[in-house]
Amino acid sequence: MPHYLIIFDNNDCQQNLTEGMLAEFSREEYMKYRSWNRNDTRWSYGGIFITAAIAICFLLSWFTAPICRADDQGPDGQEKAQEEPIDFTSLSLEELKQVMIVSILKKPQKLSEATSAISVITQDDIRRSGATSIPELLRGLPGLQVAQINSSTWAVSARGFNHRFANKLLVLMDGRCLYTPSFSGVYWNVQDTLFEDIERIEVIRGPGATLWGANAVNGVINIITKKAKDTQGGLHVIGSGKEELGIGAFRYGARLGESAYGRFYLKYFLRDGFVNKSGDHGNDDWNSLRGGGRIDWSLSGSDSLTLQGDIYDGENGEREVVFVWPGSKEKSININNNFSGSNVLGRWAHTFSNSSGMALQVYYDRTEQEKQLCHAPSHTESFDTFDLDFQHNFRLISGAPQEIVWGLGYRLIQDRLNFGGDNPIFVPEDKNHDTHIVSAFLQDEIDVVRNRLQLTLGSKFEHTDYSGFQFQPSIRMLYKIPQNQNIWASVSRALRTPSLYEQDTSQPAPPPPPSSSSPSSPSSSSTSSTSGKPQYPNDKQKSPVILELKEDKHVQPEELIACELGYRIQPEEYFSLDSAIFYNDYDQLIVGKENIGQGESYGLELAANWDVTKYWALRFSYTFLRVHTSVDEDAGHPRKGPGADLPNIFLEGISPDHQVVVHSSVDLLRDLEFDMDLRYVDNLGSYTESYLEADARLGWNLRKNLELSVVGRNLLNNRHSEFVYMGYIPDSAGVNIEVERSIYWKITCRF
Repeated sequence: MPHYLIIFDNNDCQQNLTEGMLAEFSREEYMKYRSWNRNDTRWSYGGIFITAAIAICFLLSWFTAPICRADDQGPDGQEKAQEEPIDFTSLSLEELKQVMIVSILKKPQKLSEATSAISVITQDDIRRSGATSIPELLRGLPGLQVAQINSSTWAVSARGFNHRFANKLLVLMDGRCLYTPSFSGVYWNVQDTLFEDIERIEVIRGPGATLWGANAVNGVINIITKKAKDTQGGLHVIGSGKEELGIGAFRYGARLGESAYGRFYLKYFLRDGFVNKSGDHGNDDWNSLRGGGRIDWSLSGSDSLTLQGDIYDGENGEREVVFVWPGSKEKSININNNFSGSNVLGRWAHTFSNSSGMALQVYYDRTEQEKQLCHAPSHTESFDTFDLDFQHNFRLISGAPQEIVWGLGYRLIQDRLNFGGDNPIFVPEDKNHDTHIVSAFLQDEIDVVRNRLQLTLGSKFEHTDYSGFQFQPSIRMLYKIPQNQNIWASVSRALRTPSLYEQDTSQPAPPPPPSSSSPSSPSSSSTSSTSGKPQYPNDKQKSPVILELKEDKHVQPEELIACELGYRIQPEEYFSLDSAIFYNDYDQLIVGKENIGQGESYGLELAANWDVTKYWALRFSYTFLRVHTSVDEDAGHPRKGPGADLPNIFLEGISPDHQVVVHSSVDLLRDLEFDMDLRYVDNLGSYTESYLEADARLGWNLRKNLELSVVGRNLLNNRHSEFVYMGYIPDSAGVNIEVERSIYWKITCRF
């Protein structure tokens, strides 16, 4: 959550400004914070957790392995087939392009016939990447900007506007939205699952709002996990190393009946923090423990039911840049963040015929973050989300070259904000708020010329409490050219809904002078929500006081009109090229809390695959991106002081102009694999320098179901900076945590 923090040098009091809220604290409260800050217990708890997790994994493996081995024997004593990883590298490019995707049309279609810029990360890509977090899996894709801020925090976006609070990218996991209403983005520190259970990750660059709704502005990431039937047997993962201090995971899947399969998993990790430019520890250690399961049940030949869920708990630290008063000096402080949550999802699918089917999905998701700032009361936000989604696809006439997909949706988001005890430092207008979103979509796919020209028309219709009624249409065209060539084009409209803090909190107010030097401070301690002017505390009042400046303005959604053109060709069985160009026109960009921004972005994205030999594959990607924005000064207030350069800080200069990634996968021997990534990332304005980095992985299949891998990341530099996080304080030095070189080993055992 964005906020300012103001500390007085004389320690008589301190003040915190959160989106315009000011509060005054007593010295006792400040001393409580200092006491907390010295009592860092993360390491002790982390050590206990990882020891317990690894012990549980080994114990479960010990006791379940004999059962599993017995179950793996058929009546005649012959060994039954066990789960084995799908080796996509053994597939030819011709076979790879037949991989089915679902994210563009909300129904299966061939990857090679997609009418959008899309990349797919397969399970084998994940296994051979050596990545330990979801953002790391996305690094090599064209059109995506991924920068690590500290050990647990990333800036991830597509086609620009990258930031820790990037808000134009929609992320899904098995149809569950990972969107956070507080800043319209994703808390990456809480998003995780067992990587071995991921079937694929589909990444769309460009709008996907026609089907997925608001906030699918610049891209959609859809993480799809395997069915329980495909994860039978046991899986045990352990590892450790530099930075990756401990990795432990266990999963077991079994048949539950004649037509039902299930699995459960447990995962824990502990990561060391990075350092700043001076080499001092960044206070960004990170640990998380999670578990979950999934049951798939085939009710009949035409009905299937899925029930899945997760529960997690973790802790991470970070540093925040703050103001120190008087003099507006910058200072960075340590912050501790506890997070937890759970979710449960059910899906019923029914097939009417070969060309008609429906799906009904419902899920509940709860997430909570407790952030400890430099005061005793913690700052907590929790969100409860209930989502209902229905989808139906059919053909008007059997065999007709026209297929319609339509659906209805409803989502209720309940946010609960608590900013600390009886004397909170920050009070939004409504601490408990319910948001209702009702939506419908309709899409028509027409084969204008059979097997040659395909047209897709559709729109999303959505009503939210914040934005009222909105529609987000798109038109897409695919032209198939002989000799394995396709051209596609699209024009789309997409919206980005204002976040909770952009909509429901007050305008930033300038920090007041210290009470000791403000004899003329206003006497009232109450807030004014209608006068438009801040009210100042009585200088004799000692209890915390909130100062608020509110302006009666209704923030509208940001709007995008996007034009895209793509070309795919596979001239030979061993080589393919995928290219896309785009032009985005943005209007009503939210700067501060006003729709006073406009902008445009354009770029080129290239991806090439070359199977050099049967045992050696090369992957190449290049991204060129330009973003220009402007602010209508006449429409807003003169922007002076903190926040004056927000457009430059949060709209431009935070995404690299050029990115190049080369990936090599080699099967050295029958049981030995070597993978290497080489990536170049351009500088981010004057904030970070361009850098060249390399990751490498050496994998050895010791036995049929036993794999040892050694992974080195960021091998070319001892440490480097990828993103300078300035919070919401422009022109500050920010918190510049540098990503360190790391090496770790991992053993994966299947039984």
